[in-house]
Amino acid sequence: MPARNVVRSIRDTWTLRGNLETRWFDAWHPVLDEALRELPEMENCPHELFRLLMSNPSPVAKKSVLVCNRGRPVAVVGLRRRERHWELATRGVVSYCLAPALPEFLYPALAALRVDLWVYWQNRPPPDRVAHTVTPVQTYRLDCKTDFEAYWKQTGLIRSIRRSRRVAERFTFEVDSPRSAAWTIRHWADRWKDVSASVSAPDFLVTAEYLQASHRLHSFCLLEEGTPVSGRIMFVDGDGLVLACTSYLEEYRQLGVGIRLFDQSSQWATKAGYATISLGGGDAYKAQWAPQGETIWTFNIAPNHIYLAKRVAWACRKSLAAARTKFFDGPQEPTLGDT
Repeated sequence: MPARNVVRSIRDTWTLRGNLETRWFDAWHPVLDEALRELPEMENCPHELFRLLMSNPSPVAKKSVLVCNRGRPVAVVGLRRRERHWELATRGVVSYCLAPALPEFLYPALAALRVDLWVYWQNRPPPDRVAHTVTPVQTYRLDCKTDFEAYWKQTGLIRSIRRSRRVAERFTFEVDSPRSAAWTIRHWADRWKDVSASVSAPDFLVTAEYLQASHRLHSFCLLEEGTPVSGRIMFVDGDGLVLACTSYLEEYRQLGVGIRLFDQSSQWATKAGYATISLGGGDAYKAQWAPQGETIWTFNIAPNHIYLAKRVAWACRKSLAAARTKFFDGPQEPTLGDT
Protein backbone atom coordinates (compact mmCIF):
# COMPACT_ATOMS: atom_id res chain seq x y z
CA MET A 1 0.00 0.00 0.00
CA PRO A 2 1.43 3.43 -0.90
CA ALA A 3 2.58 5.46 2.08
CA ARG A 4 -0.02 8.19 1.53
CA ASN A 5 -2.87 5.66 1.67
CA VAL A 6 -1.44 4.09 4.82
CA VAL A 7 -1.16 7.55 6.38
CA ARG A 8 -4.80 8.37 5.58
CA SER A 9 -5.97 5.05 7.03
CA ILE A 10 -4.56 5.96 10.45
CA ARG A 11 -5.57 9.63 10.43
CA ASP A 12 -7.19 9.46 13.88
CA THR A 13 -3.80 8.82 15.52
CA TRP A 14 -2.23 12.03 14.24
CA THR A 15 -1.42 15.25 16.08
CA LEU A 16 -1.61 18.42 14.00
CA ARG A 17 1.25 20.93 14.43
CA GLY A 18 0.63 23.85 12.10
CA ASN A 19 0.89 22.45 8.57
CA LEU A 20 2.62 19.30 9.79
CA GLU A 21 1.13 16.17 11.31
CA THR A 22 3.00 13.86 13.66
CA ARG A 23 2.42 10.29 14.71
CA TRP A 24 4.52 8.70 17.48
CA PHE A 25 5.51 5.03 17.63
CA ASP A 26 6.88 3.06 20.58
CA ALA A 27 8.15 0.34 18.23
CA TRP A 28 9.03 0.11 14.57
CA HIS A 29 5.94 -0.08 12.34
CA PRO A 30 5.42 -1.01 8.65
CA VAL A 31 4.08 2.47 7.95
CA LEU A 32 7.55 3.82 8.75
CA ASP A 33 9.06 1.55 6.10
CA GLU A 34 6.54 2.89 3.59
CA ALA A 35 7.47 6.45 4.54
CA LEU A 36 11.21 5.81 4.19
CA ARG A 37 10.67 4.71 0.59
CA GLU A 38 9.61 8.28 -0.19
CA LEU A 39 12.44 9.98 1.68
CA PRO A 40 16.11 10.47 0.74
CA GLU A 41 18.70 8.50 2.66
CA MET A 42 21.07 10.29 5.01
CA GLU A 43 24.61 10.39 3.66
CA ASN A 44 26.17 8.46 6.54
CA CYS A 45 23.15 6.44 7.65
CA PRO A 46 21.23 4.43 5.01
CA HIS A 47 17.59 3.62 5.68
CA GLU A 48 18.48 0.04 6.51
CA LEU A 49 20.82 1.17 9.28
CA PHE A 50 18.31 3.72 10.57
CA ARG A 51 15.71 0.96 10.81
CA LEU A 52 18.19 -1.25 12.69
CA LEU A 53 18.92 1.55 15.15
CA MET A 54 15.27 2.19 15.89
CA SER A 55 14.51 -1.53 16.25
CA ASN A 56 17.52 -2.21 18.47
CA PRO A 57 16.78 -2.79 22.19
CA SER A 58 17.85 0.11 24.39
CA PRO A 59 18.23 0.74 28.14
CA VAL A 60 16.18 3.93 27.68
CA ALA A 61 12.98 4.79 25.84
CA LYS A 62 13.03 5.25 22.08
CA LYS A 63 10.38 6.81 19.87
CA SER A 64 9.97 6.92 16.10
CA VAL A 65 7.97 9.87 14.80
CA LEU A 66 6.43 10.07 11.35
CA VAL A 67 5.95 13.65 10.16
CA CYS A 68 3.67 14.39 7.20
CA ASN A 69 2.55 17.43 5.27
CA ARG A 70 -1.00 17.00 3.92
CA GLY A 71 -0.65 13.24 3.96
CA ARG A 72 2.80 13.20 2.36
CA PRO A 73 5.69 11.83 4.49
CA VAL A 74 8.35 14.51 4.93
CA ALA A 75 10.43 13.03 7.79
CA VAL A 76 10.92 10.05 10.06
CA VAL A 77 12.61 11.14 13.29
CA GLY A 78 14.27 8.71 15.69
CA LEU A 79 14.47 9.81 19.33
CA ARG A 80 16.23 8.45 22.39
CA ARG A 81 15.33 9.51 25.93
CA ARG A 82 18.08 11.21 27.94
CA GLU A 83 17.05 12.08 31.49
CA ARG A 84 14.54 14.96 31.16
CA HIS A 85 15.01 15.65 27.48
CA TRP A 86 15.24 13.84 24.14
CA GLU A 87 18.17 13.42 21.78
CA LEU A 88 18.30 12.10 18.23
CA ALA A 89 18.88 8.35 18.09
CA THR A 90 21.72 8.94 15.65
CA ARG A 91 23.70 10.87 18.28
CA GLY A 92 27.09 9.32 18.98
CA VAL A 93 26.62 6.40 16.59
CA VAL A 94 26.81 8.01 13.11
CA SER A 95 28.49 11.26 12.09
CA TYR A 96 26.58 14.43 11.20
CA CYS A 97 23.17 12.77 10.76
CA LEU A 98 19.83 14.09 11.99
CA ALA A 99 16.89 12.22 10.43
CA PRO A 100 15.63 10.96 7.05
CA ALA A 101 13.72 13.94 5.70
CA LEU A 102 13.00 16.09 2.70
CA PRO A 103 15.65 18.83 3.08
CA GLU A 104 13.21 21.73 3.22
CA PHE A 105 11.17 19.98 5.95
CA LEU A 106 13.98 18.72 8.20
CA TYR A 107 14.03 21.51 10.79
CA PRO A 108 10.28 22.23 10.62
CA ALA A 109 9.76 18.52 11.34
CA LEU A 110 12.05 18.62 14.38
CA ALA A 111 10.25 21.72 15.67
CA ALA A 112 6.87 20.05 15.08
CA LEU A 113 7.73 17.39 17.66
CA ARG A 114 7.15 20.00 20.39
CA VAL A 115 9.55 18.37 22.84
CA ASP A 116 12.77 19.38 24.59
CA LEU A 117 15.25 18.12 21.97
CA TRP A 118 19.03 18.57 22.16
CA VAL A 119 21.04 18.17 18.96
CA TYR A 120 24.79 17.58 19.30
CA TRP A 121 27.89 17.94 17.16
CA GLN A 122 26.43 18.96 13.79
CA ASN A 123 28.63 20.31 11.01
CA ARG A 124 26.05 22.94 10.02
CA PRO A 125 24.33 25.52 12.24
CA PRO A 126 20.52 25.41 12.48
CA PRO A 127 18.44 27.96 10.57
CA ASP A 128 17.69 31.25 12.33
CA ARG A 129 14.83 31.26 14.84
CA VAL A 130 14.57 27.46 14.91
CA ALA A 131 16.88 26.66 17.82
CA HIS A 132 17.82 27.95 21.26
CA THR A 133 21.22 27.96 22.93
CA VAL A 134 23.19 27.53 19.71
CA THR A 135 26.75 26.76 20.80
CA PRO A 136 29.70 26.64 18.37
CA VAL A 137 32.41 24.10 19.18
CA GLN A 138 35.92 24.35 17.76
CA THR A 139 37.26 21.09 16.32
CA TYR A 140 40.76 19.90 15.47
CA ARG A 141 41.69 18.32 12.15
CA LEU A 142 44.79 16.82 10.59
CA ASP A 143 45.45 17.33 6.90
CA CYS A 144 46.87 14.02 5.72
CA LYS A 145 49.01 15.80 3.11
CA THR A 146 50.95 17.70 5.77
CA ASP A 147 53.93 16.60 7.83
CA PHE A 148 52.42 15.22 11.05
CA GLU A 149 55.73 15.10 12.88
CA ALA A 150 56.50 18.75 12.15
CA TYR A 151 53.25 19.73 13.84
CA TRP A 152 53.84 17.36 16.76
CA LYS A 153 57.29 18.88 17.27
CA GLN A 154 55.70 22.30 17.37
CA THR A 155 53.18 21.25 20.04
CA GLY A 156 55.73 19.28 22.07
CA LEU A 157 53.92 15.97 21.60
CA ILE A 158 56.68 14.35 19.55
CA ARG A 159 58.66 13.31 22.65
CA SER A 160 55.71 11.33 24.01
CA ILE A 161 55.09 9.80 20.58
CA ARG A 162 58.69 8.66 20.19
CA ARG A 163 58.69 7.21 23.68
CA SER A 164 55.46 5.31 22.93
CA ARG A 165 57.02 3.93 19.74
CA ARG A 166 59.84 2.42 21.79
CA VAL A 167 57.82 1.23 24.77
CA ALA A 168 54.81 -0.05 22.81
CA GLU A 169 56.83 -1.71 20.07
CA ARG A 170 55.92 -5.16 21.35
CA PHE A 171 52.19 -4.64 20.70
CA THR A 172 50.49 -5.81 17.52
CA PHE A 173 48.59 -3.22 15.45
CA GLU A 174 45.30 -4.55 14.04
CA VAL A 175 42.94 -2.81 11.61
CA ASP A 176 39.24 -3.53 10.99
CA SER A 177 38.92 -6.67 13.04
CA PRO A 178 35.26 -7.15 14.07
CA ARG A 179 36.35 -7.98 17.62
CA SER A 180 38.34 -4.75 17.96
CA ALA A 181 35.30 -2.56 17.25
CA ALA A 182 33.15 -4.39 19.81
CA TRP A 183 35.95 -4.40 22.40
CA THR A 184 36.57 -0.66 22.00
CA ILE A 185 32.90 0.29 22.29
CA ARG A 186 32.30 -1.86 25.37
CA HIS A 187 35.37 -0.59 27.21
CA TRP A 188 34.59 2.99 26.20
CA ALA A 189 31.05 2.63 27.57
CA ASP A 190 32.29 1.06 30.82
CA ARG A 191 34.68 3.94 31.35
CA TRP A 192 32.02 6.63 30.82
CA LYS A 193 29.04 5.10 32.58
CA ASP A 194 27.87 8.47 33.90
CA VAL A 195 27.49 10.06 30.44
CA SER A 196 25.83 9.22 27.13
CA ALA A 197 28.23 6.38 26.26
CA SER A 198 26.36 3.76 28.26
CA VAL A 199 23.06 4.85 26.70
CA SER A 200 24.26 4.87 23.10
CA ALA A 201 26.61 1.86 23.31
CA PRO A 202 24.04 -0.79 22.24
CA ASP A 203 23.23 1.25 19.12
CA PHE A 204 26.90 1.97 18.50
CA LEU A 205 27.63 -1.77 18.43
CA VAL A 206 24.94 -2.32 15.78
CA THR A 207 26.21 0.64 13.76
CA ALA A 208 29.85 -0.42 13.89
CA GLU A 209 29.06 -3.91 12.60
CA TYR A 210 26.93 -2.51 9.77
CA LEU A 211 29.27 0.27 8.65
CA GLN A 212 32.46 -1.74 8.98
CA ALA A 213 31.08 -4.34 6.61
CA SER A 214 30.78 -1.65 3.93
CA HIS A 215 34.11 0.03 4.80
CA ARG A 216 32.40 3.16 6.15
CA LEU A 217 33.89 2.72 9.60
CA HIS A 218 37.40 1.69 10.62
CA SER A 219 38.52 0.19 13.90
CA PHE A 220 42.09 0.07 15.18
CA CYS A 221 43.48 -1.96 18.04
CA LEU A 222 46.73 -2.65 19.87
CA LEU A 223 47.07 -6.18 21.18
CA GLU A 224 49.44 -7.93 23.53
CA GLU A 225 49.64 -11.64 22.77
CA GLY A 226 46.24 -11.47 21.10
CA THR A 227 44.53 -9.50 23.89
CA PRO A 228 43.32 -5.94 23.12
CA VAL A 229 44.82 -3.21 25.30
CA SER A 230 43.77 -0.08 23.36
CA GLY A 231 41.20 0.65 20.66
CA ARG A 232 40.06 3.48 18.41
CA ILE A 233 37.11 3.88 16.02
CA MET A 234 36.71 6.38 13.18
CA PHE A 235 33.80 7.03 10.84
CA VAL A 236 34.31 7.60 7.11
CA ASP A 237 32.86 10.99 6.11
CA GLY A 238 33.39 11.73 2.41
CA ASP A 239 37.15 11.60 1.81
CA GLY A 240 37.97 12.07 5.48
CA LEU A 241 37.75 10.27 8.81
CA VAL A 242 35.97 11.43 11.97
CA LEU A 243 37.05 10.17 15.39
CA ALA A 244 34.23 8.32 17.15
CA CYS A 245 35.84 7.02 20.36
CA THR A 246 39.00 5.68 21.94
CA SER A 247 39.61 3.36 24.86
CA TYR A 248 42.43 1.57 26.64
CA LEU A 249 43.08 -0.61 29.66
CA GLU A 250 44.02 1.63 32.56
CA GLU A 251 46.94 -0.58 33.58
CA TYR A 252 48.55 0.05 30.17
CA ARG A 253 48.11 3.81 30.20
CA GLN A 254 51.62 4.52 31.47
CA LEU A 255 53.02 2.59 28.50
CA GLY A 256 51.52 5.16 26.14
CA VAL A 257 49.27 2.71 24.29
CA GLY A 258 46.70 5.43 23.58
CA ILE A 259 49.35 7.71 22.10
CA ARG A 260 50.82 4.87 20.07
CA LEU A 261 47.43 3.97 18.63
CA PHE A 262 46.73 7.61 17.66
CA ASP A 263 50.11 7.67 15.94
CA GLN A 264 49.66 4.40 14.04
CA SER A 265 46.06 4.99 12.99
CA SER A 266 46.95 8.46 11.67
CA GLN A 267 49.78 7.01 9.60
CA TRP A 268 47.47 4.25 8.35
CA ALA A 269 44.82 6.80 7.26
CA THR A 270 47.39 8.67 5.19
CA LYS A 271 48.55 5.51 3.42
CA ALA A 272 44.93 4.51 2.81
CA GLY A 273 44.36 7.76 0.90
CA TYR A 274 42.14 9.70 3.29
CA ALA A 275 42.42 13.49 3.05
CA THR A 276 41.70 14.53 6.64
CA ILE A 277 41.25 13.20 10.16
CA SER A 278 38.81 15.16 12.32
CA LEU A 279 39.30 14.68 16.06
CA GLY A 280 36.16 16.55 17.04
CA GLY A 281 36.17 19.14 19.81
CA GLY A 282 35.58 19.52 23.50
CA ASP A 283 38.96 18.28 24.79
CA ALA A 284 42.00 20.54 25.10
CA TYR A 285 44.49 17.70 24.48
CA LYS A 286 43.36 17.46 20.84
CA ALA A 287 45.15 20.73 20.04
CA GLN A 288 48.42 18.84 20.56
CA TRP A 289 47.45 16.37 17.85
CA ALA A 290 46.00 18.63 15.18
CA PRO A 291 45.47 22.29 14.20
CA GLN A 292 42.05 23.90 14.46
CA GLY A 293 39.55 22.64 11.92
CA GLU A 294 35.90 23.31 11.18
CA THR A 295 33.29 24.51 13.65
CA ILE A 296 30.49 22.20 14.74
CA TRP A 297 27.32 23.11 16.65
CA THR A 298 25.22 21.92 19.56
CA PHE A 299 21.74 23.40 20.01
CA ASN A 300 18.32 22.97 21.57
CA ILE A 301 15.00 22.78 19.71
CA ALA A 302 12.01 23.23 22.01
CA PRO A 303 8.68 25.09 22.15
CA ASN A 304 8.92 28.49 23.77
CA HIS A 305 6.95 27.46 26.87
CA ILE A 306 9.37 24.61 27.57
CA TYR A 307 12.43 26.74 26.87
CA LEU A 308 11.20 29.61 29.07
CA ALA A 309 10.33 27.20 31.89
CA LYS A 310 13.86 25.82 31.74
CA ARG A 311 15.32 29.32 31.83
CA VAL A 312 13.31 30.11 34.95
CA ALA A 313 14.42 26.85 36.57
CA TRP A 314 18.07 27.54 35.73
CA ALA A 315 17.82 31.07 37.20
CA CYS A 316 16.21 29.74 40.38
CA ARG A 317 18.89 27.08 40.86
CA LYS A 318 21.61 29.67 40.28
CA SER A 319 20.06 32.05 42.83
CA LEU A 320 19.67 29.27 45.40
CA ALA A 321 23.28 28.17 44.92
CA ALA A 322 24.48 31.75 45.40
CA ALA A 323 22.33 32.13 48.51
CA ARG A 324 23.67 28.90 50.03
CA THR A 325 27.23 29.98 49.38
CA LYS A 326 26.64 33.35 51.01
CA PHE A 327 24.83 31.85 54.01
CA PHE A 328 27.21 29.02 54.78
CA ASP A 329 30.50 30.65 53.87
CA GLY A 330 29.78 34.07 55.35
CA PRO A 331 32.16 37.00 54.98
CA GLN A 332 35.72 35.97 54.23
CA GLU A 333 38.88 37.32 55.86
CA PRO A 334 40.98 39.18 53.28
CA THR A 335 44.05 37.31 52.08
CA LEU A 336 47.40 38.81 51.27
CA GLY A 337 46.47 38.98 47.60
CA ASP A 338 43.29 40.96 48.37
CA THR A 339 44.93 43.77 50.35
